[in-house]
Amino acid sequence: MFPILLFMFVFASGAAYMAAIYYKKETWMYALKPGTMLLIIGIALINFKAAGIYGILVVSGLLFSLSGDVFLMLPADRFLQGLSSFFIAHVLYTAAFISEWAEGESNPLIWSVLIVLALLFFRLLFKGVKEKGGIAMIAAVSLYITVITLMTGTSFFSGQVLIIAAALFFYLSDAVLAWDRFRSSLKYRDYLVMSTYFLAQLLFAVSVYLFK
Repeated sequence: MFPILLFMFVFASGAAYMAAIYYKKETWMYALKPGTMLLIIGIALINFKAAGIYGILVVSGLLFSLSGDVFLMLPADRFLQGLSSFFIAHVLYTAAFISEWAEGESNPLIWSVLIVLALLFFRLLFKGVKEKGGIAMIAAVSLYITVITLMTGTSFFSGQVLIIAAALFFYLSDAVLAWDRFRSSLKYRDYLVMSTYFLAQLLFAVSVYLFK
């Protein structure tokens, strides 16, 4: 019963956050963005011990994601700090997926597609990344694209549709955010980024119930 209530609160909080974006209520946004993540973390915490090392790694990834959210919300530009927090989150998710590697689930075709997409995307972003932060930003963004590609690719190791969907939603969320920041502004950026982001994190939290 308690997880169901948390689900209801997550969807209510997420919807309220979207409304805060629409009405430009910054105070609501500052409260609801980390608030929604805390509720999602609560869902994972209920069962993470039963999931063993996978559960510990996923909860740790959720906590670093929350840290990244806070950095990106701050009035001062904390983009690199936020990027670093999410980088660590992706490393933790990758480790979680590897810990549940289902034999035979590594597909060379999937890796080939992901690598080509990563290289093409970085090529399209390169000019904007260089203008925004020079060599340091180029290094940071290239490392980030590498780790999110690894995270997405290793999600297929689990053989679980829910986990693969979560990784793909996270990939999409970050891709939209990066395109808006380094390539060209997107009118509905906030809605696209946050809806896919919250859904990805919620699916990651629920995934701890898959392994006992």
